[in-house]
Amino acid sequence: MSVETDLKKDGIQVIETLPTLKINSIARNISQKICDTFPDYGFNQNELFIRLSRLNMYKAKMPEGMAEANYFYKNTSIYFNDHIADEDLEEFAIHECIHYIQEIK
Repeated sequence: MSVETDLKKDGIQVIETLPTLKINSIARNISQKICDTFPDYGFNQNELFIRLSRLNMYKAKMPEGMAEANYFYKNTSIYFNDHIADEDLEEFAIHECIHYIQEIK
């Protein structure tokens, strides 16, 4: 199955791609928080930032009852419910970025 088919099956409809500056801001803040919170895990903040900044991130229409953000492993992308305010995206991105880190670790 294609990624588009899987997204459609889950009821996720992409509205827009997050701007690069927003993705970089999210990646920078999350990489800092993860390194500060888990100093004994051997994370390299710069490397983590680079990896997180390469994730595709989208605003999407999502069915009611679905999580506010979802990490989709098939295309290493994060989809945020379109009603989430831009200033709140990072709060929901942390959990999804951890899914990504679990996958690469």
